[in-house]
Amino acid sequence: MGDIRLHDLRHTMITYLLNDGANVFNVSKRAGHSNTKVTTEIYGQVNHAGGKLTAKHFEKFNPNDLVNNRSTSTIFIDVEEKE
Repeated sequence: MGDIRLHDLRHTMITYLLNDGANVFNVSKRAGHSNTKVTTEIYGQVNHAGGKLTAKHFEKFNPNDLVNNRSTSTIFIDVEEKE
């Protein structure tokens, strides 16, 4: 097995964090990138596991599971006229 460079470990850390669903802003700061664009351009490839994780986040928005707590009745405000 060849030598492992510190940069290789850094690349592995960033890739792992992004694929695990970590916030790109936080990963970018940890990596020391100047902005998130650098992070997404270098590490922005989506893998199968990352895509599944992203889809999993949207399961909470399933219309069959949502509870409508909003009132649809009209609200009237009774304002007394002052003379």
